[in-house]
Amino acid sequence: LHLYGNITFPYHANHLLSLGGNATMALFIQHGAMRNAEDYFCSFKKLMLQQKYRNFDDVLIIAPDFNYQHDDLVHPQDAFWNST
Repeated sequence: LHLYGNITFPYHANHLLSLGGNATMALFIQHGAMRNAEDYFCSFKKLMLQQKYRNFDDVLIIAPDFNYQHDDLVHPQDAFWNST
């Protein structure tokens, strides 16, 4: 997700946010202190695929990836948290 200039905000989602879409429900999944947004995203995606209440394509699952600058896989253009 592009924020300002060349700054990006990393996230995991089952639909590209830049394309819009027809989702009728959104699940925002917040990771914990381990900053493992991908694990949280994959777990909830699996749950959504197993449930029968809503069509998977009608649900936007998004897991923001809040990292510190020194975390693995943080790109130079990624927004990150400072130590506060």
